[in-house]
Amino acid sequence: MANPRELSDEEKKQVLEYVLEEIALSSVSLRKATRIALGHFKLDSLDHTTVLKWINHFDYSNQYASARETRAENIFEEIIDIVDCEDHDMGIDDNGNPRVNHDVIQRDRLRVDARKWMLGKMQPKKYGDKIDVTSDGEKVSTTIINLGSGVKPQEDE
Repeated sequence: MANPRELSDEEKKQVLEYVLEEIALSSVSLRKATRIALGHFKLDSLDHTTVLKWINHFDYSNQYASARETRAENIFEEIIDIVDCEDHDMGIDDNGNPRVNHDVIQRDRLRVDARKWMLGKMQPKKYGDKIDVTSDGEKVSTTIINLGSGVKPQEDE
């Protein structure tokens, strides 16, 4: 077993690339990908904050952003898979009659809602509920013009 501090730069990059691949392909968080790498590389310890430091140190920011983008796209695809899957929507009751399995349907709804919420937080411009279609996120200047009624007020005599 190795300590992350004892790893060479090349070994750190291998771990880092493995973590980024897990994020992209398995649609897992940085924390979970780090735990998976911990076992895969048989390390004594490895924290996601260490991986973040390595991302900055080795200038892997673009690769990390790309992995996160791919993860979001995969989560979007998972939503479609969950909705399209009807495998366990129906069951057979004790009398042999078909019945709707409401528990499975509710669980699938929860899974979809959780993923939609995550996507909205991870990439609000692309998957969020509110999309700014007029200013592309730039600050919009406002000007207030008082048009008035066009009638001069009468003076009291």
